[in-house]
Amino acid sequence: MSSVSQTPSPEERGTALLCCNIMDILYHFYRFCSPRIPSLPLAAALLLMAALLSAAALPMRAQALPPPTATVSGEGLTLPVYEGFEALAPLFASAGDTTLIVNFWATWCAPCVEELPYFEELTRQRGDAPYRVVLVNLDFRRQLQRRLLPFVKDRALQSTVVVLDDPDANAWIDRVDPEWSGAIPATLVFNKWKREFREQSFTRDELQTLIHSFTGSTE
Repeated sequence: MSSVSQTPSPEERGTALLCCNIMDILYHFYRFCSPRIPSLPLAAALLLMAALLSAAALPMRAQALPPPTATVSGEGLTLPVYEGFEALAPLFASAGDTTLIVNFWATWCAPCVEELPYFEELTRQRGDAPYRVVLVNLDFRRQLQRRLLPFVKDRALQSTVVVLDDPDANAWIDRVDPEWSGAIPATLVFNKWKREFREQSFTRDELQTLIHSFTGSTE
């Protein structure tokens, strides 16, 4: 399986930076104390702890999405591909403190394309807010190289984009939400406290209001 490069979220980068800062502080502490104290078991233990924390910051990226079954590359991009809903299903069972905003879309769907800037705005303005946008693309497999990759590049999408390659939608749409007819755009927003599904296209204000109801702030 090909490797997948995903851009770390702000909170993931913040965790990694914090671990690096801890490492730096403890290193200088060790440099200061080592000439003065022959044996430093406590300092050695602290250095080991900091190293483990730094290493733990890297796998956080992989935990954000299930491992893909394939990738598609071109236009200087690499996107994860999930061949069958079962491969992506763990995403919908991973509710935690972070609110997941999962939008189902396709490049051939005009209402989907029209509302994409509103999801991108959420990603750009997120800062340290506890939510993440995942754009689940439903383009046909033969369109990925010709349409999807140029689309993502031309619009410089910053949200996480993944491909779901499972044309038998009737076999899996109920697992997203029992009320979903299969039409797109469709959006599922959830965390460990709350879950809402919308089979609609959003205005900017409608989307902002929905996310505010989960996070308390989007502006």
